[in-house]
Amino acid sequence: MKKIILIIIALSIILSVNLFSQAKPKKTQTTKTTTNKVYENKSGKLVYKMNFMGDQYYTLYWDDYGDKEAKIMKIDIEVFGEKSSSENVELKVGGYIYKYDKSKKEGTKSKAYSPLGTAQGVPSDISKMAQKEIEKMKLVDLGTKEVLGKPCKGYQMEPMGMKMETWSWKNLLLESKTWMSKQGEPIEMNAISLELDITIPEDIFKVPSDIKFTEY
Repeated sequence: MKKIILIIIALSIILSVNLFSQAKPKKTQTTKTTTNKVYENKSGKLVYKMNFMGDQYYTLYWDDYGDKEAKIMKIDIEVFGEKSSSENVELKVGGYIYKYDKSKKEGTKSKAYSPLGTAQGVPSDISKMAQKEIEKMKLVDLGTKEVLGKPCKGYQMEPMGMKMETWSWKNLLLESKTWMSKQGEPIEMNAISLELDITIPEDIFKVPSDIKFTEY
């Protein structure tokens, strides 16, 4: 049980880069409504591979420039010969975030205050930040490198006392390393495929009717 909890904590740390900043998404005026433009592309699918107690996979879907998001984490681990599998889902639909395990009939519902899968909190220009913030996070500019053919901006930082390296492109986190301890090997998350402006099936964003959600 403790190892399962550690997995969830680690994944939360890796996938919540926007925790470090309160940057707000841009707004784009349309002919009918105003939409929070989280991503520059209308829709997409981003698949990650993580090296945590074996290979784990995580998929992010979005549509309507991020107004709708789905985050699906498949976890398969083996501890002392005992195998365990789970599929955890987070949906951002209609201004709410729904979280549930597909094998269970209970989940949670809460107001959506930030995107599910962006690197929006990672600074785009370190020179515009206050020196005290740079020192607090121990921010280091790593320059740029190519990930999946995209020019990514890299930063090293230490939020919550843990060292991280992140590489992002247009609000999408494409690569990261997180050191849970100074002596241990980093947990790596690497984007292995990225599809942009594709048709996302509506079922991906459908809230299950057979799950009881507790609202917070």
